[in-house]
Amino acid sequence: MTQVVRRHSKYTEAVKLTLQQCGHATNAELTDDLRRDYPHLSDTTVHRITQRLIEDGLAQYAPNAVDGAMVFDANTAPHDHFECTHCAKVRDITVPTSCRQAIRQVIGKCRIDGSLTIVGVCDRCMKNDSA
Repeated sequence: MTQVVRRHSKYTEAVKLTLQQCGHATNAELTDDLRRDYPHLSDTTVHRITQRLIEDGLAQYAPNAVDGAMVFDANTAPHDHFECTHCAKVRDITVPTSCRQAIRQVIGKCRIDGSLTIVGVCDRCMKNDSA
């Protein structure tokens, strides 16, 4: 079996580091952030790098953004997500096994594969709405 040798550029390392700092980000968010240090960085370069990170298991997909853009997740361990309907922020959560079992009872013979996404309003947005 042939192993693919990946080229590691300053851009690859910068995208990886920025995604780790953000936790979750779209290609556009990564590009906007990185252009402060790399003003000539192209959208295509960021797209290619995030796709390689996915292929190499160094990132995974999170729930899509409200506008349908792919969101990348630096956390590659199995986990679930909470997505705020007001600010669109996504954060990692772990749905307890008891909740998963209750969901399995409701869906019958269907099986849960992968992560779950809980959608609601985050505490920050709730505080801002009540102010």
